[in-house]
Amino acid sequence: ANDPAAAFVETYCVSCHGPKAQMANRRFDRTPLATADAADIARRLEAGTMPPKQARQPAPAERQAALAALHRQIAAA
Repeated sequence: ANDPAAAFVETYCVSCHGPKAQMANRRFDRTPLATADAADIARRLEAGTMPPKQARQPAPAERQAALAALHRQIAAA
């Protein structure tokens, strides 16, 4: 995907927040990502609470690119 946020969500979020599982009653596989969901994901990435410690972790540059893209989406909304 050309969108770093969408690629990040697909890689790190959808397995627990998608069609098969909706942990914490969250589902992030629908595109475009709702602004409230983008804000929630950004908050959790910044706090370091997602992805959870036992899950596969993104590289710092990957996390920063996703955050930048999420913040652009939120600002545009």
